[in-house]
Order: sequence, then C-alpha cells, then structure tokens
Amino acid sequence: MPDFIYYAALCLLVLAGITCLVRFVFYVVLTVRTGAKPWVIVRLEDDNCELQLRGALEQCHWLGSACGGVLAVDCGLSDEGRTVCERMRKTHPGVRVCSPDTLEEVIRRELV
Repeated sequence: MPDFIYYAALCLLVLAGITCLVRFVFYVVLTVRTGAKPWVIVRLEDDNCELQLRGALEQCHWLGSACGGVLAVDCGLSDEGRTVCERMRKTHPGVRVCSPDTLEEVIRRELV
C-alpha cells in the first residue's frame, strides 16, 4: 500500500513538472518582444483616487521591470484629489497625471 501512495505522489509531481515546463515553453514562444513596456492606465474621477493609484502601482510592482509606469487620467477630480495625485507623483517617479484632453499627446510622447 505505501508503494502505491509513493508511486501516485511521484506521478503527480512529474505531471506538475511537465505542466510547468510546457507552460514555460509556450510563454517563451508566444511572447512578443517589441521593446515597449506596458503601462497601467487609471481613470480617476472620484475621491478614492489614492486607492486607485496605489492599486495601479501594485500592478506595476507585480509586473516588475516590465512595467513602464502608471498613467493617471484626471476625469473630474476635486482639489483634494489633485493634491493627492501630485503627492503620489512626487513620491513615485513612474506616475504621470494628465487630463483627457491631453491624453492622446501624452500617449504619443511618453508611451510610444
């Protein structure tokens, strides 16, 4: 009986290893290497902008060095929200804040 349990555990470990290997091969083969880093774009329109920015920064953190930064679009923030955004922009160099009117220009200048 213990031999059967050891054999079943070994088969599960081998199957998990093969699955990880196949997943890695697909990742390497299917990854597009353009040189451009992805950005996290956040739409800020209410007073919980700090939470939204922190969430976007956390996404960047999980992407690691592959993340270009956070682009925050000001869609009607209050004065308090704007000061929070400015404070976050000063403490985190990868954060860019723009208005919807200048979004296209910022994307062309910064992201492309």
